[in-house]
Amino acid sequence: GHVWVYHRTTADIQSLNDPSLMLLDTHSNNSDQPEAMKTNHRSIDPQYFVFIPRENKRSCQVSLLKSDDKVRFTEPCYGAKYDAAGRIIKDSGHMEQQNLAVPDHKVEDGVLNIGIWMPKI
Repeated sequence: GHVWVYHRTTADIQSLNDPSLMLLDTHSNNSDQPEAMKTNHRSIDPQYFVFIPRENKRSCQVSLLKSDDKVRFTEPCYGAKYDAAGRIIKDSGHMEQQNLAVPDHKVEDGVLNIGIWMPKI
């Protein structure tokens, strides 16, 4: 499947720590990502978000949404909205949806290496 890399703006990074942002799974406890990436930015480097661009319920393709300061991705099946770390916004989408899946990855000598990993979706 596809993997996307989103280059976050300074505003995106700052928004990830905004306590007013109402998230369904703030700490990514019910989402697919390596344990080490259960952080606010859900990535190795806060500037880059590496993720599977499909939601978990029906595997709908997400798209970039540039019109809102706190919402960066959306999907058409259930209308879920996600922040710049792929965390689902509370009261959007379906109650069984999860944060966007994050594959195991690392950066070595300026090269992004994405491991072999299969999300539960």
